[in-house]
Amino acid sequence: MFYVCRRALMLRALTIVAFIIALVGLSPAVATASVAPTCSVAGITVDSLGGPNFYIDSGSSPEFRSSYTGYKITNNTGAALSDVWVQLSDFTGGSLALGSGQAAAQRAGDVASAATTSRFWYLTASTASTNPQNHTVTVYQHNPTLPDAVALCSTVGGFSSVQATLGASANKVTNITVSGAAPKLGAQFTVTVTGNTGTIGSGITGDSESLWMSPAVAETWPAGVFRLVGTSLTISPNGTAPAQTYTDTLRVAGLGSSARDYTARYTFQAVGFSATSTTLKPVQEISSGTQVKHTGSYSVSLPAIQPPVSDLTVALTATPATLPFGGGTASFEGQSAALPVVSSTASR
Repeated sequence: MFYVCRRALMLRALTIVAFIIALVGLSPAVATASVAPTCSVAGITVDSLGGPNFYIDSGSSPEFRSSYTGYKITNNTGAALSDVWVQLSDFTGGSLALGSGQAAAQRAGDVASAATTSRFWYLTASTASTNPQNHTVTVYQHNPTLPDAVALCSTVGGFSSVQATLGASANKVTNITVSGAAPKLGAQFTVTVTGNTGTIGSGITGDSESLWMSPAVAETWPAGVFRLVGTSLTISPNGTAPAQTYTDTLRVAGLGSSARDYTARYTFQAVGFSATSTTLKPVQEISSGTQVKHTGSYSVSLPAIQPPVSDLTVALTATPATLPFGGGTASFEGQSAALPVVSSTASR
């Protein structure tokens, strides 16, 4: 009898477990890249905004071991996509990873049919490496950390290697400015860098006659406070033709060899708080001879982003000002310089 009861209890427990598993399986759990179709099949194009290699300079002081990468998402599905998010995950190769404070997933918002949108991520390399440094790029509908997220597609992104570079005086930065009001939470501002490429060389195999740009290179850059939301590069495409502007890009290649001026612009949005001022060091990596060399450590200081302080005050009056011991009814009136009068009645 005891055996039968125990067997019945075990069967009931297994039934409950099976029900829970089925319930979890049917619930809108967070989608993963492993179950998402490839982006080419899903009708979503994911294009890298960077080049084939990731560049660092461990010999500089401070070290240049970080920079931005980015992806342009094009909606070729034939229908509008709502609440689109893009996430980087599953880094392989042993050197590259998300930088300090950099969120893996970023919201791209609503993307109309045939429209494009770009997003940027701050990466840090631990060392130079000849190993491919890959990661998974997954496009979601809804925030991937929430249970209603749907993985629309995934693809592989990354770099063929992490290459060591060095500084070159011929690659000159002539001016750095910050436009817009003093950065505050939610505000956008633009950092403008002007310079000259010097003579452009063949560079590293697969990355010929190129200019690669990043507004920050320090490992300590607070990517979670200042979000890169847009870039542009104004430069002559061959050294003789009029300058043209490339938007939302981090690299332009096939520039020819002639030295020329350029203007790089980086637009940020303040999305967090910083207790102290932050040093921004924009760097351009430019093909020089058979190498890639970077501009010097030019910097600009950004003020601290302090939490907002509310200056709202409310004046409250009661009629009558006091109630007798046995209770009664009083009317309250509250007023602020920024708000209309609010009245309420309470009984005791």
